[in-house]
Amino acid sequence: MKKINILFLWILGIVLSVSSCKDDANPYDYSDNTFVRVTEKSVSIAIGDSYTFVPYFDSDETANKKFIWNVLDPSIAEANAGNDHAGIVTGKSEGTTVVEIVSEDQTMRYFVDVVVFKPFELEYPIYIDFGPRLSGEPFNNYTGNDMKILSNLVDEKSNITEFSIEISSPFSGTLVRDLPNVLGFPSEVSNDVLFSDGIKIPVSSFKISNLNKRQKYTFIFYGAINDNNTETEYRVIGKTDGSVLLNTSYNTSNVAIVENILPKDDSTIDITLQAGPNNMQWAKFFGINAMIIFPEGYELPFPKD
Repeated sequence: MKKINILFLWILGIVLSVSSCKDDANPYDYSDNTFVRVTEKSVSIAIGDSYTFVPYFDSDETANKKFIWNVLDPSIAEANAGNDHAGIVTGKSEGTTVVEIVSEDQTMRYFVDVVVFKPFELEYPIYIDFGPRLSGEPFNNYTGNDMKILSNLVDEKSNITEFSIEISSPFSGTLVRDLPNVLGFPSEVSNDVLFSDGIKIPVSSFKISNLNKRQKYTFIFYGAINDNNTETEYRVIGKTDGSVLLNTSYNTSNVAIVENILPKDDSTIDITLQAGPNNMQWAKFFGINAMIIFPEGYELPFPKD
């Protein structure tokens, strides 16, 4: 009986010692006291984009060893060595693979899952209505400050684009004023507005995310406020930027256009709103009723002036 107990304790000790050395994030960690790691468990990379892994080590002695970066499926991604043992992984085709950093003597290694995806290429416009009164298709409806983020915006043909929009600097709120429009929009578009009191909130803004950073976009803005002298300035900021003014006072027929904006490297575009220089309204109200996002080269349904 004693022999059985001793054998059980010996086996238990081995199991505990092995499990204590094991990295839950990476089951293929064979190291005991020496190791190489990266902080990422998995990453997603667009085709043509690169991601840099920066490894860390248990000691300077380990860091002085030579390490190699490999990719399980080189048709999906390729890996190249950078400075200080960094690994630069570039997406080549859609799929999932594994990236490995391994010491030259094969005593240490670490694995990371890599997903390579094809960025969505916008072909048809995305319509967004702002305010509590909901518009039907093809509009996406963003109701106001309380909504936070609206993900997976749908284009005119009901394609899910993966794009998202969120308020990054708050607005004062929404107004319902039942104004008409002659632009062909549903009445709900001109009936309500997402606005700010420019004295209390000088600038409000949106962030649009998950864009294709290799594609340029054109933005059309429509705003209507039932008061005089409520000019709004819309500024669109990516790698390129542009701004436009729109007189939103009882506006039934005019839009403002900013063309050919390239997203930032993180695939985002920022849109800021503020009172225009000709806004003489007592509280400097500014706002937005609707926005349309077009791909570069798309024939716009509204005149530019």
